[in-house]
Amino acid sequence: MKNCTRILALFLACVMVLSLTACGKQKEPASNPEQKTDTSVIAGENSGSGISQFQDENYKWITITEAYYPFDAGYQVGSFAQSNSTLLISGSNGTDNRLVLADYQTSYTDQVSLSNQKTVELNDPQAADEAEIYAVAAGADGFFYVLTGEKAAEENPDFSGSFRVLKYDASGNFSEQMSFQYLSPSQSPMRGLTVTEDGRILVNSLRDYLILSWGGELQYSESNDITLIYNFQICSDGIYANVLNNGGANPGFHYVQLGSDGKYSFINTQEDGSITNCSGFGGRFLANNGNDFFYMDFSTGERKDVLSWNFGNQVGGSCLNVCQLSDNAFAYTMSDTPDALTLISSVAREDTAQSTVKVALCGAEKAEADIMELNNGSSEYSYECVAYEETELDRLLTEISTGNGPDLILYNGNIDTRSASFEDLYAYIDADPDLTREAFLPNLLKALETNGELHEIWTGVQISTLAARTSDVGNGSGLTTADYDRILQESGRYQAVFQSFMTGSNLLSWIANISSGEYIDWSTGTCHFTDPSFADLLAWCKEMAPEYEGEQAVINYDLSEVLLSFETLSDARRVTAIRENFGEPITFVGFPCTTGQGHYYASAAGCSAAIPSNSTNKEGAWAFIRAQLLTEKQISSYPLDGFPVIYDAFQRATASVLDEPEYNALLDLVNNTTKAISYGDKQVHDIILEAGNGYLSGGKTIEDTVSAIQSRIGIYVAEKIG
Repeated sequence: MKNCTRILALFLACVMVLSLTACGKQKEPASNPEQKTDTSVIAGENSGSGISQFQDENYKWITITEAYYPFDAGYQVGSFAQSNSTLLISGSNGTDNRLVLADYQTSYTDQVSLSNQKTVELNDPQAADEAEIYAVAAGADGFFYVLTGEKAAEENPDFSGSFRVLKYDASGNFSEQMSFQYLSPSQSPMRGLTVTEDGRILVNSLRDYLILSWGGELQYSESNDITLIYNFQICSDGIYANVLNNGGANPGFHYVQLGSDGKYSFINTQEDGSITNCSGFGGRFLANNGNDFFYMDFSTGERKDVLSWNFGNQVGGSCLNVCQLSDNAFAYTMSDTPDALTLISSVAREDTAQSTVKVALCGAEKAEADIMELNNGSSEYSYECVAYEETELDRLLTEISTGNGPDLILYNGNIDTRSASFEDLYAYIDADPDLTREAFLPNLLKALETNGELHEIWTGVQISTLAARTSDVGNGSGLTTADYDRILQESGRYQAVFQSFMTGSNLLSWIANISSGEYIDWSTGTCHFTDPSFADLLAWCKEMAPEYEGEQAVINYDLSEVLLSFETLSDARRVTAIRENFGEPITFVGFPCTTGQGHYYASAAGCSAAIPSNSTNKEGAWAFIRAQLLTEKQISSYPLDGFPVIYDAFQRATASVLDEPEYNALLDLVNNTTKAISYGDKQVHDIILEAGNGYLSGGKTIEDTVSAIQSRIGIYVAEKIG
């Protein structure tokens, strides 16, 4: 991608798929049709800021989010702090720690933007007490502070309680440091750092807090098993914290105020606290209840709403850290998307009329949630859907040819778009300010081309391949059907190549799928089924298990008794399952091919999109497709919509759920998948299946079968290319 920020300018007024975890959790759609920020709070506390000009009927207030990825895939965003329009962000992949600075800009009319990211070096990253970054903070003196220490006691048996606080200026230059020792009685890891206006250092875990001078002198400490401390904040009238009291006379969430003696006292308010680690703005105490960011006014005990950010989802516990950037903008992290820093702002937009985009849904009804999400945001387009049944596809194609069709088709891979009736989507990708052809999974777009043009695009994919034990096949490169027969005979451990479900016609169907990419050159309109390797594949099919007939008994081989396993993957966790099923490291070998390896892409259910050439709103049609291709959307749709098609999103979505060997195996699979099967290949598939089954039944020789396939597909391809 051209930009590491990969913006998702979609709106949380109706967030249906803010995040999908590795377990596949999907959030329900929200019912509020439009986010309306409580602008009276912002205006009231910022008189003279110019916001009043946006308070008339010509403007509406909307909430925009964008995902910012400060680190490479595999790193998680940790703590962060802001000072004078600069953010300091920490990250880690478990072994390596990183710090970056980034400038940010906010306004009442534009979403938050980050720029000028640069790396900040730790002072002594090899030191034991810089092995982990626990928290970062901004001081009133304009400096940033970083709390580092030994690896936490729960994973470090030699933990001795050694910590450092590193001090950096606003440009990220190291200034000085202090060291201190603290052995928590509860062994609870540190999670918070606060720097008071008089230069004292306040450090806390869930169970402990301690106050130190900059020289490292411990001025006060407290540890208990009853009150959990979630967040200290410096406010205009003192130091306050969110706590959860698990015992005594005041159970539940509370706010407390820290006294001059270092002890805290409970405050009576009308609002419970939250477990989110928050950092306010302008001396106000910021809190989060899972749906709203709000200030607490401790003089009255009341809250003042600032921004509603997560309608109807009630997931305050999964929001880990929040930092207010300006009166109308925030940054936060979520446990569901740990490598992203989400930027959210309330902005004023002119309330202009939307243009209509007519959308045909053909087996892609789940896209209605995505359309609702856009319709309830600030998009300049309004999307109107019409569903077509499978039996109505001919009518749809007729409507398209006569100019009475939709502007956008979202379908289940069941429409042939290989014609001039559909737009070349390369033109849209090449003109996009953020997307590039190289942003997609390797070879995917090339595999979908017809005569150098891209008439359909997929927003989610699955990959079909064959898997084997690495001990049998090595790297799997260049293996033929004869190699598998040889390994089968020489191993002494296997009873068959495949389990018994792989009959001759079953394998023939999979062979037919890869043939369009293997034996057809769509750029020249020629086919090459006379290559000896194709006859070898047909003969291989005849060696498979006999067809099932009624209740005829078949031999069922356990996976330990077979050489190869057919696999279709749409979730990275399947790699772990395959490895566990085989009981040893695996290699994805694919189907035997003469060019590349025989893996192939297929569109995930309902994830195909095309724009008719006579669409009257092509810009609006592309706006929808583009929104589905942005990194945050791709990650949030995984694995429900299969693997992300954007490579950056693919890596970020899968890296955290696999160990290194499994992740490398998956990356090798993706990087070596050069073929794709789409509905445009159905005729090729059907020709091979019809002729091939004649050979399998004994009615035709293999030579006659190859000749018939070459002739019939040659005519079809020539007609298709024109």
